[in-house]
Order: sequence, then structure tokens, then C-alpha cells
Amino acid sequence: MLDVATALESEFIQAAGMISQVPHPARPDFRALSNPLKINGERLDLRVCSPLGADTADLVPAATSATKRAAEG
Repeated sequence: MLDVATALESEFIQAAGMISQVPHPARPDFRALSNPLKINGERLDLRVCSPLGADTADLVPAATSATKRAAEG
């Protein structure tokens, strides 16, 4: 069992094509371990999540409205 830092440096993991560069707004050099499964010979795409709270209005519109009303006084 390898920790993430060791796995990212592993020759076996690199040779298996399981390390991906993932676009990240705070870390342009962000590397992650790919899913070990392949579908039609391809690994699944990786992406980072939205910043904390960025999707709140879309996911919980009632809570966002109540928070805005409370902030407005």
C-alpha cells in the first residue's frame, strides 16, 4: 500500500498511465491518480470540484435566499 506522494513517484504507476495532470485554479501543477479501471481502453477524465460554496445557490436555492434576506436585515 502506497501513500499518494509515493504512488505519484512510482515507476509502475507512471508506466501504467495512472497519473493525470488535472486543471486546478489554485495549483496548475496538480497531479492525481487516475481511476484504475478503463472503459473502452480509456481511463475516466478527472476534474477538480468547484470552490467551497460556489454551487450552493444552484443546489439549495431556498437556503441561499434565506441567507441573503437575513444579511440584508
